[in-house]
Amino acid sequence: MVNKMISLFKPKKIKDFNPKGLKIYTFNAGFKKKDKDLLLIIFDRIINVCSVYSKTSTPSAPIIWDKKNNKGKVKALIVNAGNANAHTGNDGLKIIDKYVKVLTKKIQCKADEVLVSSTGVIGEKFNPNLISTKLEKFNLKSKNSLLDGAKSIMTTDTFAKVSIKNINLDKKSFKIYGIAKGSGMIQPNMGTMLVYIFLECKVSKQIMKRFLKINLDKTFNSITVDSDTSTSDTLMMFSVSNKIINLNKKKF
Repeated sequence: MVNKMISLFKPKKIKDFNPKGLKIYTFNAGFKKKDKDLLLIIFDRIINVCSVYSKTSTPSAPIIWDKKNNKGKVKALIVNAGNANAHTGNDGLKIIDKYVKVLTKKIQCKADEVLVSSTGVIGEKFNPNLISTKLEKFNLKSKNSLLDGAKSIMTTDTFAKVSIKNINLDKKSFKIYGIAKGSGMIQPNMGTMLVYIFLECKVSKQIMKRFLKINLDKTFNSITVDSDTSTSDTLMMFSVSNKIINLNKKKF
C-alpha cells in the first residue's frame, strides 16, 4: 500500500473578488502553451503608485523602462509571465515601447502612465506582437477577477497568491488587497517576486513610500532561500480610490 505524500505547506483557501476602481483582463499570449500568461489592469482613472525594484546591477528591461518613464502616476499595468525580458539589451526596451504604444492608443493614455513587468525565462527576446495582438483586440467588457489575475502571472509557482484584508479606521472601512508571484530565488531582497498591492483609499505617493520603507525589511526582504538576486523583483503599491481616510504613521 502506497501512502500519499501530505504537504506541510498546503496553501490556505484563496479568497476572490472583483475589485472596484480597476478592471482586470487576462489572456493566453503564447508564452505558455495553454495557461493564461498575460495580465492587463486598467484603472478607472489615473492614480498614484509607488514602486520598489530589484537592487541587481543587471535589471530586466521592464525595470529599466519603468524607472525611466513612470513619474508616480499610472493608468494601466501590463504583466507577462513566461519570458522575463531580461538581459535583452536595447532590444528589450524596444519590445516594451511597441506593445505599450498599442495600449496607449487603445485606452487613450500616455506612455508614462503605463507600468510593465515581466517574469520567466532570462536572456530570450520575444516578439512584441505576442502582447500587442491581445491588447489590440480585447473586449473592455470581458473583465476577470483578482484570482484570475494572480494565476496569469505564475511561472514556477505551485499556487496562486492572493491576499485580501478589510481595514476599519476612523469609523471608515476599506480593503487592502494584493496579488504576487514568487518561487525559487528569494534572497537577498525580494528575489524573483512580482507583487502588486492595492489600497481602496486615497493615499499620496509620499505616504505609500513611507509604508514601504517601514515594512519592506520585515516582510519581502526577510525571506532567505539562496544567494541569488533576481533581475526582475518588483513591488508596486496603488491607491485605487478617492475615499479619504486619515492614514498616519501611528495608526497604520
